[in-house]
Amino acid sequence: MLVIGIVIAALLLSLVYLAAGRGTLLRLEAQRIVQRRNLQSGLAYLEAAAALPYFQAVDFDLFGAEKDSVQVEKRPWGVFDTGIVVAHQGTERDTLLALLGCHFDETGRAALYLADTNTPVAVGGGQIIGTSYLPKAGIRPYVGGLVTNPAPSASIRGQVRESQHSLPIETADVIRQLSKYDIAQLREWLPPATQTRSLARVMQHSFADLPLLVEHTTTSPLAHVSLSGNIILTSNQRLIIEPTAQLNNILLIAPVIVFKKGFSGQVQALARDTIILEEGCRLTYPSALCASSSTTNAVVLLGANSAVSGAVLAVSTGPNLYGATIRMSPGALVEGQVLTSGQLENCAQVHGSVVAHQLLYRTPSTFFTNYFINATIDRPILSPHFITTPILNSASKTAVVSWLQ
Repeated sequence: MLVIGIVIAALLLSLVYLAAGRGTLLRLEAQRIVQRRNLQSGLAYLEAAAALPYFQAVDFDLFGAEKDSVQVEKRPWGVFDTGIVVAHQGTERDTLLALLGCHFDETGRAALYLADTNTPVAVGGGQIIGTSYLPKAGIRPYVGGLVTNPAPSASIRGQVRESQHSLPIETADVIRQLSKYDIAQLREWLPPATQTRSLARVMQHSFADLPLLVEHTTTSPLAHVSLSGNIILTSNQRLIIEPTAQLNNILLIAPVIVFKKGFSGQVQALARDTIILEEGCRLTYPSALCASSSTTNAVVLLGANSAVSGAVLAVSTGPNLYGATIRMSPGALVEGQVLTSGQLENCAQVHGSVVAHQLLYRTPSTFFTNYFINATIDRPILSPHFITTPILNSASKTAVVSWLQ
């Protein structure tokens, strides 16, 4: 009988511990649910507060009971922003990090906006699918030796509207927003506590912390390195990126940036002169190539069979009206938005939207203005869930591009 009593007591004690443990787990799960709800509330605040100043944390009590508090902060990150949400409940603290962009505005929802330079558009062996804003002079078919693609059933599929002489995106405003990424201006707006370090073989930095400035002070190519996260890599010289470099979600800043043949990564490159993406390079979403200048030419060159998912910009307010150029080689693909305040040369494939002052088709011996030859711009093929940059869509609703670490 004594043994049976001991066994029963042990069982009862186990049940008590089990019930207590289950109660603790339920309380922890309920707390996690509340924290997730609070984080989402903070994120919704960030998405709604488009004018929130950078690097200024805002604290608020969600329900007025001084139990659930949230802190939110927005920071610039290339052509996007980052959002930081910290939720507190008692002694519990959880953090949510997000890359923020926006939905497309009316211009971004069109396939092509081509400024009216009083020149008709000649289309041959190509297609523009989606709404098009074209010069009043209209469209004329092209038949000649330049066409290599099979003739499509219709060169333009979608509504055609008249464009204006100026672009719907203010070039000077885009340059102003990108100018803060000039090396000389970085320290003027980055917080004083921002650290600067020398380049190391492996570097990873959380977006919960302030950005980490990394100076590449030599002329040697960037090779056999792994850089990930909240890192701004700068160079005062020509910056060459070898395919052995592993770059994930970092910023590159230099006068000229060259991605060597076969490179693959996720990166935003900001140059004040030229960006070259060589043959077969792949920049995955959300990447960006931005060449901008208020004094000289701004050029982006996309090599054969290269691909960019995100945004490609070349903008200039220099003395040459067509000083900004995006040149595409055969097989090059851009998924997202393309903007040039000058000319889009030898357009290849764009799955998304193009805004350009002029189209150019160049051969080894001559060039043709507003010729759209052997190319495709397809707006509907772009996913409706694609989130783009607020620099090109300033009045559109904020949305999450991706989650960060």
